[in-house]
Amino acid sequence: MKALMEKSFAAKLSCTLDGGRHYVVLSGAPTIFQRGWLMPAYDPRKPLVEFTFTYLSKTEDRYHYAITGGEGEGEFANAALGVSHNGYVGLYASASVDNVWKFDFTEADAAGNGFWLRDKDGQRIARYEAPVAGIAYLPGVGGRFFNVAAGDVTRFELFDVRLLE
Repeated sequence: MKALMEKSFAAKLSCTLDGGRHYVVLSGAPTIFQRGWLMPAYDPRKPLVEFTFTYLSKTEDRYHYAITGGEGEGEFANAALGVSHNGYVGLYASASVDNVWKFDFTEADAAGNGFWLRDKDGQRIARYEAPVAGIAYLPGVGGRFFNVAAGDVTRFELFDVRLLE
């Protein structure tokens, strides 16, 4: 994994939640205001999103990347990974977000896999169970999304990686 750092590449993301592997997908909400948010999905048959990771710089312990939707992502192709005013992580119009993400490898597992993604302010992406109409999350109602302002911090892994020239 660390061998990829300081290079630009395309890849998909997964994470371990509730003891199982989940894949990062985009919400398909009917309104433009919620479409494009990142969500965990247990079913790999759902359309998985490919991201383009463009290397920017590095510090002593972080690698900085601009992350966008891959070329095959339809309306989200080249859209920047960003954070909404409510902390939801999603693909947004490039002009509307600060697109700097940090790979954090602190406390990597024994194989050196897994990482946290931090936004420009250093907040780690977390899984958030969104309430419905202001009440608690109910399984099958509402949704699970990724957020930087609330939720359980989530470690990610890359798969289907290909280097970019």
